[in-house]
Amino acid sequence: MTHTIILLDMIILLYIMSAMYIKKVKKRNGRTEKVYEYLHLVGSVRTENGSRRRLILNPGSIDIDPSQYNTLAKRIEFILTGQKNIFEPDAQLEKHVSDAARKIFKKQAKDISSDVDSNFQNIDTKSLEVHSPQSLGSEYICHSIWKELKLDDFFKSNGISEHVIPIIESLVAGRLIALASGRHTKTWVENRSALYELTGPPLRKSLNSYYRAGDKLYSLKDALENHLSSKEKDLFSLSEKMFFFDLTNIYFEGEALKNPKAVRGRSKEKRSDCKLVTLGLIIDETGFSKHSRVFPGNQSEPKTLETMIKELENKTCSKDVKHTIVMDAGISTSDNLRFLKENNYHYIVVNRGNAPFNKDYSDMQIIKEDPVKGIKIEVKRFVEEKEVYILCKSEKKKGKERSMRTRAENLFLERLEYYSNGLSKPGRVKNYKKIIEVIGRLKEKYPKAAKLYNIDVIPEKDKLSDDPKLCAVNIKRKKR
Repeated sequence: MTHTIILLDMIILLYIMSAMYIKKVKKRNGRTEKVYEYLHLVGSVRTENGSRRRLILNPGSIDIDPSQYNTLAKRIEFILTGQKNIFEPDAQLEKHVSDAARKIFKKQAKDISSDVDSNFQNIDTKSLEVHSPQSLGSEYICHSIWKELKLDDFFKSNGISEHVIPIIESLVAGRLIALASGRHTKTWVENRSALYELTGPPLRKSLNSYYRAGDKLYSLKDALENHLSSKEKDLFSLSEKMFFFDLTNIYFEGEALKNPKAVRGRSKEKRSDCKLVTLGLIIDETGFSKHSRVFPGNQSEPKTLETMIKELENKTCSKDVKHTIVMDAGISTSDNLRFLKENNYHYIVVNRGNAPFNKDYSDMQIIKEDPVKGIKIEVKRFVEEKEVYILCKSEKKKGKERSMRTRAENLFLERLEYYSNGLSKPGRVKNYKKIIEVIGRLKEKYPKAAKLYNIDVIPEKDKLSDDPKLCAVNIKRKKR
């Protein structure tokens, strides 16, 4: 911040004494004899030997009327010295003014930054204006962690050029600070972020260079995971006794024709119209990532556990530690539990199906209670065939499940009544076979609610045909 104030102060002092004007310069090509015209922004600078002219900027060929040269020079001088314009500026001319002022600021910053001394000046901060502000705080934190993890050394040891590493760091920091596409990351880091002030600028800044850097980063995925796991374990003294495993999927709105793993499956974001890929992730008890893998979009979740655990063993697991695997009910099949037992893993899972003991809610122990928030959690421990079961009872969970069942039941009845009432209205479904299909789909969509009702579809013979065309629907709730 101190250098920024000094820099801005010197720039203002440098230009406050300058009288700027536009000068047209003609140059002749010696080979073709063609004459080219350029505009130079020139300033009169006072020196010990008197007034001298100095080229401030070569803006090149600007298509403006000569009558606007003086206005252009004055507007640039106003911006550099922090003066306000009392008249509404011309929009097209203001674009040239802004471009020229930005180039001058950038040029002077390079000239002065290498020669900053401790010559402090008092300035009026209210007279300053911010031009092209860039964020630094979040970038500084990311860059500090990057250095702590020694990622520059890792990439250099894996054959990545030091000129490409700043782009790779920008892709990583961009996902943390301004999550978006690679194209957006390029715009963010070059225009709105000061990250390259910390890392140094890359050799090339084309969009393709960002895409190629992303490809190189992904090609080192396994080696990078090993490096990060090792460094994080040393930095934070991780015990790595518990591993949490789960899967999710992401969708592509395009065709993804060149991605063999992009296939249609069951989308967790309800985007069954798009191709998917599945991501498996294992983290430790403190939230640090240990291993990841990309599966096809139609991958069966239970069949991923054995693959992920074996790959994790080869990468990070210590053989002398008994690890505990934590996963949800969708993965904890009998085959997977058998695999974990055979390989001496402990596990914590949600029990699938009925418990192998009689549920006895007496003598339950309260582990958390808050009457104001309506929270009450009770547990009881059972041991059955060397397996430990924890029976949990929660008032909040009970209320949530009741609300979900009620909502599903209401939606189920609402759709049934819609088709039932439509039998007596023109333009609605009345065909017996169609009604059977519709009710079948509703039972499939709301299976728990469908179990609570008896639904009878009564056909009526068409007078002109033996096929049943009309029908009636009777809905009756089952007795408990």
